[in-house]
Amino acid sequence: MSSTETPVLDKKSELIARVKTAIPAAIVVIAIMGYAPLFVLGFVVMIFAMVGTYEFDKMFLEQKIRLSLLAMMGSSFVIGGATVAGGAFGLTAAFLLSILGLFFYYLLLLSPQNTEKLNLLGISLLGVIWISWGFNHLTLIKDLPHGTSLLFLLVLSIWVSDIAAYFGGKAFGQKLLAPTISPKKTIEGSICGLLGSGIVAAVFSMIFLDTMGWILGGFVGIISAAVGQLGDLIESKIKRLCEVKDSGSIFPGHGGVLDRVDGFLTAAPVFYYFMLWFSRS
Repeated sequence: MSSTETPVLDKKSELIARVKTAIPAAIVVIAIMGYAPLFVLGFVVMIFAMVGTYEFDKMFLEQKIRLSLLAMMGSSFVIGGATVAGGAFGLTAAFLLSILGLFFYYLLLLSPQNTEKLNLLGISLLGVIWISWGFNHLTLIKDLPHGTSLLFLLVLSIWVSDIAAYFGGKAFGQKLLAPTISPKKTIEGSICGLLGSGIVAAVFSMIFLDTMGWILGGFVGIISAAVGQLGDLIESKIKRLCEVKDSGSIFPGHGGVLDRVDGFLTAAPVFYYFMLWFSRS
């Protein structure tokens, strides 16, 4: 076998592994979103947020940066549980308490003598805001009027954006989107992702969300995809700073939890507050 054939086979095997993981995972996600009660979805979101927090901590350990995993996991657990029990109020209250808890731990309990602990505090706050606070908005979306359909709209927007951006970049990619952060992403691929999400979201809204309409649905799809791509770049930057390829290895061919949900961490809050505003206008 020639050396030129080996990379092709590696790419094919990687694609097969990704498909084998993606199909059953998609079935489970669809079943939970469509048929599971709210508390089950909230529990799953909380577990994923805690696993993502664990991955976040391990990535920084690669650079000998030791965060308080216990404090961050505790915050993730409290925020997830409070969101299930108390909805938006529970999320806000637990989030604020978690921030105060991290301040207390890093600044008072550890009694720092230099600014090193301030750096650890900042990174920990990033993890709590980005992962625990952001991801738990999926539970709040489910609890909105037409929440199941709205959740499917968001998930479809992010999934289609990822798929369309990948294949669009392969077919048309010329100009790099963020070469110092993610050298394989292209502007053309990003545009394909936005257009694909807008079209699918418009069709979905026309069929399942008649109160929204296809124009607004398409707009929401594009915005969700754009913010989701931003979330992807945020995770890529963190991985590059920590010098790791993937956040974890829990999903064969896909990496870790953060590698799979990075778009939702930023898109879910934006989607939720936009829909909340729309429902009240």
